[in-house]
Amino acid sequence: MNLTQNISLESLEEALAILPQEASPVLQLNTMPTRPTPFCVEAMTVQYIVTAARRFGDRLVSRFMDLGRTTAHFDDALKKAFGNPHMLVAWVMANLAEDRAGAKIERSVAAHFNTYLDAMESYDFMQTHGTVEFRANLVCVQRAQREYVRSLYAQVGGKNVMRPYPEIRLVVQDILSQLAPRWNGQQLRDIAGPLARLVRELMENADWWSRTDVNGALYHNGVRAVTFRLVDLDKGNLDVFAGANSHLQAYLASFLGETSRSLHGDRPTRTFIEMSVVDSGPGLARRWLSSREDWKSVSDPLEEVTVEEESAAIAECFKKWRTSSSDMNRGVGLFAVARILRERNGFMRLRTGRLAYLFGTESAIRDVEGRASNARRVDDYAFLGDGTHVFFEDSNVNFFLRPWSDHRCAVAEGTSYSILLPVRG
Repeated sequence: MNLTQNISLESLEEALAILPQEASPVLQLNTMPTRPTPFCVEAMTVQYIVTAARRFGDRLVSRFMDLGRTTAHFDDALKKAFGNPHMLVAWVMANLAEDRAGAKIERSVAAHFNTYLDAMESYDFMQTHGTVEFRANLVCVQRAQREYVRSLYAQVGGKNVMRPYPEIRLVVQDILSQLAPRWNGQQLRDIAGPLARLVRELMENADWWSRTDVNGALYHNGVRAVTFRLVDLDKGNLDVFAGANSHLQAYLASFLGETSRSLHGDRPTRTFIEMSVVDSGPGLARRWLSSREDWKSVSDPLEEVTVEEESAAIAECFKKWRTSSSDMNRGVGLFAVARILRERNGFMRLRTGRLAYLFGTESAIRDVEGRASNARRVDDYAFLGDGTHVFFEDSNVNFFLRPWSDHRCAVAEGTSYSILLPVRG
């Protein structure tokens, strides 16, 4: 398993497809990825690492090919490396960490991550990573002493719970003010509100469902992470951030006809917030299917169903008032996420189990709305012939999940959301 080259969504999906045939449980990767990273790739990289870890269990070795245990700058390089989510996840999920020569890296050096935890908990968000990017990382390491970072969680009755929306909104507004100090108050409030709702709904969903397997057993290790990245996009770097993906290219290109001026010149530009949310849990469909009365405990739900049944299970997770929890106050989280994305002209890539979906692009929205107008609806929902799930509200298309491609995906552990929101200038 080699992630040391320039990676893309396509190469990661190809690597997942051959993962079952991998003979060696050694994952080779660099601590510092090539910058800039294309949109959606960071979340998928973390998900690939999680998948490898769940497959190989305590045999997985993470080998960091740009680290030398005996070099003079090893300690500084490792400290900087812990500010990269994929490196931290590889460290947490593997049984053993090695340098490029195969020399063991002692677990005690993980104390370097405390520097970034301190930054997360003291609201010094520009110091939550070791890069020059305008970004912020909030990472919860399962079973760690400080798993519940205080910027996201509060103690209520002796339990750690997600902070209420007004508090999360202030946290997100603080993050944005540090990423974009030139923004005025209106710009900060305009984007902080919807981002905060996305953060709270997706992280609470991950907190609720990703810490245990389908049998309810607490995972020995795991992560829940949300990252933010601010990117100024223009025609000069469009291909860099969109990669070879036609969906991203179409979505991003549609914004560059506007006349806002770039900080780097007079070329039309548009600012985007990329938010990645990743967990190391069973995935949406597994969790939903394991809640059925006819599910047999200890088995893998995905091994017993077709891809079509898995797809239907994912759709259930996005329907309003659906929940696999016994708590009937839940069941609006993912539906709320969907509504926000539609209202804010956002883009989303969802990857879970054997499936990948997208929402966004003007052409996809027009196409889905046109075909959905004649589709048979049941309870404000329709399923189109190409595998698209359509969700209605007040007789209008509120949201959809369109298959990412015509190719069937390999099984991925956990769930990842890559979300893009344009900033209104």
